[in-house]
Amino acid sequence: MKNFLKIAVLSLVLCVTFTGCVWDDKKEGAIHNPISLTMDKWEKGSISPGKETAGVKYYIIFARRAATHRIYVKMDTVKNLDIYILNSAYEQIGSRNDFDGDTGRVFYAEWEAEPGKVYYIKAEGNYTNTSGSFWIGYTDFPARPETVFTELTQNKWTNGNIVSPNNGGTGEQWFTFVATEDTQYIYVKFSTCTDLDLYIYDSNYNQIGDRIDAGGYGWVASQIFSTYRSSLEIGKTYYIKADYGTGNFWIGFTDFPATPEAVISPLTENEWAQGNIKSQSSGGLGEQWFTFVATDETQYIFVKFSSCTELDLYIYDSDLNQIGSRFDAGGYGWEAGQIDKTSRTLVSGQTYYILANYNTGTFWITFGPDSVAPAP
Repeated sequence: MKNFLKIAVLSLVLCVTFTGCVWDDKKEGAIHNPISLTMDKWEKGSISPGKETAGVKYYIIFARRAATHRIYVKMDTVKNLDIYILNSAYEQIGSRNDFDGDTGRVFYAEWEAEPGKVYYIKAEGNYTNTSGSFWIGYTDFPARPETVFTELTQNKWTNGNIVSPNNGGTGEQWFTFVATEDTQYIYVKFSTCTDLDLYIYDSNYNQIGDRIDAGGYGWVASQIFSTYRSSLEIGKTYYIKADYGTGNFWIGFTDFPATPEAVISPLTENEWAQGNIKSQSSGGLGEQWFTFVATDETQYIFVKFSSCTELDLYIYDSDLNQIGSRFDAGGYGWEAGQIDKTSRTLVSGQTYYILANYNTGTFWITFGPDSVAPAP
């Protein structure tokens, strides 16, 4: 008898602890034999009308955590549905009426769930003659069931492709990355898609940032835009949702303000190195990076113009913190062969970086400890 009681108590504890599966189906108005839905999985459903009533199907959900939950419906042969969300007391706490769309269209309703609680979903035809099949599923994060999350690698471009629902797609794409620094830069290079909205989420799927209308009117293939987020936790997983536009694009992230796969050219003291900035509209990056090791406390950076006669220069330390800039190096009236310069007090033996942008074309660049430019 004691063993029987132990087994009975243990079974009840396991049921409550791991599934939350305690509900009273003898309660007045109880929902009998609801279909259990599995987190992040689609379930095929169907309804057919009664003689004088619309078809109805009930589902049950067990919330695993306190979060915004979404119930998704993907239309198949059914064309019209109403969705009602009920709590464990069978009280309506949410709804989405007139799910109306062609095969493949996806709709959702959402509610704030409490951990360990039972919720019911009522799917009902919104006309007495509504019948047909559909797919239904739920998540406790803002992506539809069975979403594929594409993993990004730092400093590498990854191809993206958003297909519209009208063409059998989802109209969005999800990416994920692990933060390597507390500030991360996110880049998108356009292809057939030239307009996107980006939403950034933390490891608990809380939205922590967005970039609306990235690209847009006038943007063309190969152009690049960027955004960044600071105060991230190193080693934590973050998520990016891209939507609004459709077509191909490239996406990547870095731990410093250079595009993925950027080539950083090393400079040698008092030796001229050629630079060549190509515009994004012609397939370039619209910028160029250089690096050097300081040989003295004071270093002069020289630019000798060629087909490019105006530049902005940004100088970064070894931790990629910006420590200086020179805007409009060269500029109006400057000609090929003329030399401009700027200087900074640095730490000898440390590595530094230079970003040159704003204009396009060829130029020459070097550095040294003296205020006089080296001979050509």
